[in-house]
Amino acid sequence: MSSQFKARLSGEASSVATYRLFVLDPEGHVRGATVLECADDAEATARAAEHPHDYGMELWQGARVVHRFERPAA
Repeated sequence: MSSQFKARLSGEASSVATYRLFVLDPEGHVRGATVLECADDAEATARAAEHPHDYGMELWQGARVVHRFERPAA
């Protein structure tokens, strides 16, 4: 059970931010997106890094780029 879920059950305040992970195609256009709810940039970046991709990804929070993942080495 996640710590955020436990905090909600116990009535504690939980600080969660919404991030968007954009998966890119070979031309660098957005091919798909995933919404992540995370406590901070570090958690969001770690969770995004687990996402499979072939051509790169971008992690955003609102209008702010948090991290760019380069195309994996062949």
